[in-house]
Amino acid sequence: MIMASNIAIERLSKDNYDSWKLQIEAILVKNDHWNFVTGAEPKPEVTGDADNATAVAKWISDDQKAKADIILSIHPSELSQIKNCKTSHELWTKLQNIYESKGPARKATLLKQLLFTKISDSKNMNEHINEFFMLVDKLKEIEIANDLLTILLLYSIPESYENFRIAIESRDELPSPETLKIKLIEEANARKNKEFPTFHDSQRALYTEKKKYERYKQTESRQHDADGKRNKNSNHKFKLKCNYCGIFGHKASICRKKQENKNLMLNNNKSFKNNSALIAETNETKQKVIFNTVLSCVDSQRNIFCLDSGATSHMCFNEHLFTEINPIDDTYVKLAVDKTLKAIAKGTVTFDVLVGNQTKGITLQNVLYIPELKNNLISISKVTANNFTVKFQRNHASVINCKNETVLIAKREKGLYYVTAIVESVSIVKEIEQWHQKFGHLNEKDLKKLQAQNMVYGMNFKPNDTLTDCKVCIQGKQTATPFSKEPKNRSSQLLSVIHSDLCGPMRIESIGRSFYFATFIDDCSRFVHVYFLRSKDEVKSAFLEFKAYIENKLNCKIKTLRTDQGLEYVGPNFYHYLVKNGIKRERTCAYTPQMNGIAERENRTLVNMARCLLLQSGLPMKFWAEAINCAVYIRNRCPTRGLQDENQTPFQKLFGKKPTVKHFQTFGQKAFALNEQPQKGKFDARSTE
Repeated sequence: MIMASNIAIERLSKDNYDSWKLQIEAILVKNDHWNFVTGAEPKPEVTGDADNATAVAKWISDDQKAKADIILSIHPSELSQIKNCKTSHELWTKLQNIYESKGPARKATLLKQLLFTKISDSKNMNEHINEFFMLVDKLKEIEIANDLLTILLLYSIPESYENFRIAIESRDELPSPETLKIKLIEEANARKNKEFPTFHDSQRALYTEKKKYERYKQTESRQHDADGKRNKNSNHKFKLKCNYCGIFGHKASICRKKQENKNLMLNNNKSFKNNSALIAETNETKQKVIFNTVLSCVDSQRNIFCLDSGATSHMCFNEHLFTEINPIDDTYVKLAVDKTLKAIAKGTVTFDVLVGNQTKGITLQNVLYIPELKNNLISISKVTANNFTVKFQRNHASVINCKNETVLIAKREKGLYYVTAIVESVSIVKEIEQWHQKFGHLNEKDLKKLQAQNMVYGMNFKPNDTLTDCKVCIQGKQTATPFSKEPKNRSSQLLSVIHSDLCGPMRIESIGRSFYFATFIDDCSRFVHVYFLRSKDEVKSAFLEFKAYIENKLNCKIKTLRTDQGLEYVGPNFYHYLVKNGIKRERTCAYTPQMNGIAERENRTLVNMARCLLLQSGLPMKFWAEAINCAVYIRNRCPTRGLQDENQTPFQKLFGKKPTVKHFQTFGQKAFALNEQPQKGKFDARSTE
């Protein structure tokens, strides 16, 4: 804060230009300096006479005072931008150019801020509305329709206002932004006065039930008071025996023992079917709130869902119901008894339900996976937000789609609505087995190492899961004797040594008309590059292409090429090229593939993996090149013995960043390809399987 003419204003910073401008303009007007700033009172021309000299001197003095008022109201961090300005008008124009840019980029930024403006439960509603309409004022050059402003404001409020939002949207006409502004402030004040418990910035998971017990308790209390008054007024004590406890002096209807036992039964009756997270609010005080949460459930059932009007998201603790699941950042669900559970993933849950004599398929999206949750919850607010209608009746609740078809029926049990998911009674495939297939039948040890050492992103399975006997692995990987172990010494620099070997010819021509493939392996990182060839004499061109790519990518040179004695690597032209480029040539002895063990063993591993991929997918052998290419891609993101001391994959060692495997799919899986032909008709299929 600074003092300008005994008036305190906030200094100009990057975030407060609009409010600062109003205040400094008022001060300049008050001091009769505003015309100097706007340029309305220009500097007098110098003529040389005494009166003119006085007028020029006075103009300069007043202009410098205006300039001083502006500079003193600017934060020091912003002064470097206007230090060369000579007059107050020049200074003001410079500030306008900096903070009042009217170009497309400025408009796009402001519009993005308006679209993504959100308020949390902990923020003041008045402050939020002021910020919202301040952005609207800045965008006054863009004519935004009132209905659009109303919708943007309506969806900038927190999820706890969802009922309020639904009520506004259900009207025939949307209110104006100003009307909605008033209603939001009134709603926020009303909620504040009610002193209801709120759950700040977290999911809410509650069961609700009618307050039958509270009404019964109050009725009993009134009856007890009336009986007591009658007894007191008649000065007469009841002389017969209570039919409940057997004690003389009172009736069973006002027996304390009977009431205590009833209370005990109500508190202890917490099986899954009658469990509720009730919000019981007494009439004597609105500050006493009783919560029983789903954590108190004793007999949880993994395939039963409860329709929950208080849950803001679908929630599930049975991981086997997920058909798609992805890890998420730490997300916490706050329950009603001040207990917080952690959601570790989010995905899609698919199951069948029985509607009459028909089976209906149900798909819930964006379902939070919470292992510690005791019951699965279907959020009614999420269901209605997707154009479904939930109709509650005496004994059941129905979910109806936009075609007026009933897709789900939940039976009512003790005030709650439950639906049982029909799950096929088949053995559930473990997540590790799915990743085993996605990674081209990689061995269990390396799969677990990828996850345990956090070597890739997106892999998730239980650490205790184990692989069962894999028939594909037995068929594809069985061998007589393995090669000897590779030497322990390894290059410390990228591209210091490149191992290469040619594999082929294959008996079947690939789709790309190839019979061979050549691999180039960096000794330091163990990263593999593969090239498919039609004949052996294409090895040199493959090496030239590899050399140009990898040296440009890594900005370093290949120093040594290690191969066997194959004729494809022997020849004067190839040899002279290596000598000319300063590449040392190392060749192994004839008939000793073990000396070129890294390349030989890598080719064998690639062929084994490709064979497994083809067997698993059922694709014909002409897809061998695609299978090899997929195997290379996988191997570069797998642990390797050469890097076992560094806990890195070849990809991370070569490029310096950890790979992600979220996009991995099982080889040979059917997919839909976009139809990009320009002559397609309006009703032609947009994709083909």
